[in-house]
Amino acid sequence: MQKSTIIFHPADIAFEVTSGITIAEAALKAGFFMRQGCSGKHLCGLCKIKILKGDIEPPGESESSKLSEEERKEGIRLGCKTIVNSDMEVELLDLPKKFGLKIDKPFELDEFKIKWPNLYTLPLTLNPPDLSDNLGDLDRVLRELSEGKLKRGVQVRPEFLSYLSKTLREADWKVGAVIKDNVFAAKYPELIDIVKLDAVQVPQMYGIALDIGTTTMAGYLVDLNGGKLLQSTALQNPQVIFGSDVITRLQVCKTRGEDGIQLLHKKAIEGCKQIIEQLCSLEHIDTNSIYCMTVVGNTVMQHLLLGLNPALLAQAPYNPASTSYPPVEAHSIGMMEKVESYHFCSLQVLPGVAGYFGADAVSCALVAATRNNISKKSAGARLCIDIGTNGEVILETPKGRLLGCSTAAGPAFEGGHIKFGMPAVPGAISSINFESGQFNFDVIGPDSRIVKITSSQELNSSANSNTSVIQPQGLTGAALIELITILLEQDSMEPNGILSDSGKLESRIIKTEKGPHEFVLYSSEDKEREAGEINEGDIVLTQLDIREIQLAKGAICAGVRTLMEIGEVEPADIESVLIAGAFGSKIPVKCVKTIGLIPTLPEANIEHIGNAAGAGAAMAMVDKTNLQRFIMLA
Repeated sequence: MQKSTIIFHPADIAFEVTSGITIAEAALKAGFFMRQGCSGKHLCGLCKIKILKGDIEPPGESESSKLSEEERKEGIRLGCKTIVNSDMEVELLDLPKKFGLKIDKPFELDEFKIKWPNLYTLPLTLNPPDLSDNLGDLDRVLRELSEGKLKRGVQVRPEFLSYLSKTLREADWKVGAVIKDNVFAAKYPELIDIVKLDAVQVPQMYGIALDIGTTTMAGYLVDLNGGKLLQSTALQNPQVIFGSDVITRLQVCKTRGEDGIQLLHKKAIEGCKQIIEQLCSLEHIDTNSIYCMTVVGNTVMQHLLLGLNPALLAQAPYNPASTSYPPVEAHSIGMMEKVESYHFCSLQVLPGVAGYFGADAVSCALVAATRNNISKKSAGARLCIDIGTNGEVILETPKGRLLGCSTAAGPAFEGGHIKFGMPAVPGAISSINFESGQFNFDVIGPDSRIVKITSSQELNSSANSNTSVIQPQGLTGAALIELITILLEQDSMEPNGILSDSGKLESRIIKTEKGPHEFVLYSSEDKEREAGEINEGDIVLTQLDIREIQLAKGAICAGVRTLMEIGEVEPADIESVLIAGAFGSKIPVKCVKTIGLIPTLPEANIEHIGNAAGAGAAMAMVDKTNLQRFIMLA
């Protein structure tokens, strides 16, 4: 078969492929990220590339409909539609960012005191051997544990025996026995390591809680000795190149078989490793100080992390391979690199309930239950909504019954499928308000700090010489909700979502000759535009963007109404609403109410609880009581 060589820019890497495949397929084979929100079904128009050299067929009607006239003139094509027929040079456009998502600390673990730690160190002072007591070194440790500190049986991991004798003697027989309780598989606790103790008799021990979302992966570094959250970071899930939702990724597994599963598995591991390295770098610690990790995510994400086939979830009866998973060592699945000296790091993928109600939803239920126990008791119903690509809804009825469901909200809430939508990376507008006739924006700067600018602000002017000004590139999902709220308040949008050219912001409405109107939120250039024209640097809200938000909101509302019907709960019975999710925590309560995402309640009865999925994972990691509650909820 004929072979062709493609040079991919800006990486300047040449890769040989079989002629006849698409450029999108070639890019994936070469290991490059390429956005494909529709998993290559020619629907989303996200996989844009620029042809620099090579012979290709002209675009067909379906491809042309996804490209503007200017883009076609510049040689922009869709990677999923362009066939490789010869040697080519291609520029990959709009590559997903690996790092840089802005994430706030979503919780302080001081709220959740450690009562019964899952991992702890027992200080030991041993008598050195002599002729009257020549017991082996390991037996000496076990004797001290059984007679004094632990007073019960213990399982031993044999890996640390290779350096046990050396450690005991270098530490002058004053060491720490690292003990791990295991509520999943072991009757007795495990002795997993022997470490030297410092002057305060406490070795450094850290854990990482991972929340693997369909769009965003987040990680939280926790001090296991005190339960304190130390660092947090996030990145875009590298799997987005295979589709922006779980359904398209399931199709990859179904159509590509084991190759597809392994592709997605490797991307999940790649993202987790990047988060681990970033967290350790931020705290200036070695990965050898990480002793345990917990992972939550929807059932599909957890299957792919472990290399399990989730394809059965795409068809009735939607049963997973499993909803509970035994603990494994992190290095056994490639999550952490093996080092020459032994280091134990337990990886616990936390249990879910069903195919589309995973551990992330159980994690939310755990945090919600904790919050409700802290608050005053009453006879009302409570809702918890985790807003994201897969929105989970949990309802506690007045009778104490817990009901839950998952909703296919899609990626719009996180900036996906939105013309100028972006994750929370530098250049993104993260918040919007409208005062005195002008828009005010919070823009994420290069160092993730917020830069405040206005819609009338001139970039790089002398007036801004002492201010860090950054030109906005797009807007986050939270900012989009705020914008829609403003348009409704200013009568520039009908209640049905149609943009109106007769409202208070009519000067910003672009009246197109064909199709719906568009709204100019931000313009970097103060110049006249012809009817229907968008200038370079404009950030525009389209009618299709609004439709995406309506569909996402509709999915969440359908979930809420379904649970209320099953639980025989009336709107008047709902006493409080908890809004979870990194996205949800950024939206003002007023906006959530205005767009009708939640039942009408006084604002005092609506509370943001941050990334509850990540918080629950951390709670289960540091405290055995919380871990047992997690298992009971699942």
